Amino acid sequence: MFKFFRSIRQGLVNEGKTSKYLKYALGEFILVVLGILVALQINNWNERRKGEEQRLVLIANLKADMQENLGFVQQMIKRGEESKESLATFLKSARGDSSQVPVNELGALLELGSRPFRFELNLPSYEVAVSTGSLGLIESTELNKYFIQLRQTDAQLKRITDLTNEVFLTGSQVELHKELGSRQILYPQRQSGYEQFRITEDEYREFIARKDVYATYEQMERFVGIKLGRMKDMKEIMTQVLETLESLN
Repeated sequence: MFKFFRSIRQGLVNEGKTSKYLKYALGEFILVVLGILVALQINNWNERRKGEEQRLVLIANLKADMQENLGFVQQMIKRGEESKESLATFLKSARGDSSQVPVNELGALLELGSRPFRFELNLPSYEVAVSTGSLGLIESTELNKYFIQLRQTDAQLKRITDLTNEVFLTGSQVELHKELGSRQILYPQRQSGYEQFRITEDEYREFIARKDVYATYEQMERFVGIKLGRMKDMKEIMTQVLETLESLN
């Protein structure tokens, strides 16, 4: 095409038609500029389209990760509520007349109350987006705020979980287990095979009524409540994240 235009210009020059040549040159220049502008516009449109596609994929991935986290934290909240309720019932019996409650039932309450429940936040898509800078595709200060709150609450939950493990897995609860010979003695319904450590029902009731035993499981109930509170906070923030992501589609 440029060869064709060049031949026209050359013909005008040879014929001495200078004014026509200048007009033609100007028109050709304008045509080239327009062509460049159109090409740039098409390129910009393609880049915007690719950016929008990447943004939608990122939003979908963030939503999938958050829904998975939400489902898991809801399971742990349910388990935590069961543990707290069981511990509260056990403690009420321990400080009252435990003879009204069968020993096996007391053991079952304590076992359920002592059941571990742990939640670990997992945000692979968010971590990759932060490290690559692609999180900037989603222009939302609200979303950034929620992710910051979520990570801060997760850090609090980890500290509480570590402290709980330190207190009970290497502290007061272990000392009680050593005294009994085995933690299974705390759960009469599971004492089969531990006959050498077995205690009578009266001895069991006397044991759980002791101040140090009561204080140990009262403290456990408190820690369970704190962990449960942080998990509920995370559940609320996750719900807000999902609502924000949905509005960005």
